[in-house]
Amino acid sequence: MTKIYRVADYIADFLSKENNTRHVFLLPGGGNMHLVDAIGSCNSIEAVACLHEQAVSISAEAYSRISKNPGVALVTSGPGSTNAITGVVGAWIESVPLIVISGQVKLADMMGNLPIRQSGV
Repeated sequence: MTKIYRVADYIADFLSKENNTRHVFLLPGGGNMHLVDAIGSCNSIEAVACLHEQAVSISAEAYSRISKNPGVALVTSGPGSTNAITGVVGAWIESVPLIVISGQVKLADMMGNLPIRQSGV
């Protein structure tokens, strides 16, 4: 049986092998569940779960400052992405390397006459 190699698995492998990432700060959600699964399955990366997206981005920024490696933040779509902006702006102002990966919803879910619950960030 052939194992399916998802884009999420590729991202986890890239972070681990090419970026030498050892910790990923995250908050699981529907928009990033495949990435959370891939990070959790990667033996060389420790997933650090936080309770709020702002804590995710600020923790990744602090980790980057201390470790001298880019911090990695993984958040879900919609409000998850916008909640992470404070830490992103702080890292940008201070020139701290930060990788932020956000989940996303299908474009079809954002179109039409339904109330807006998600927006592209």
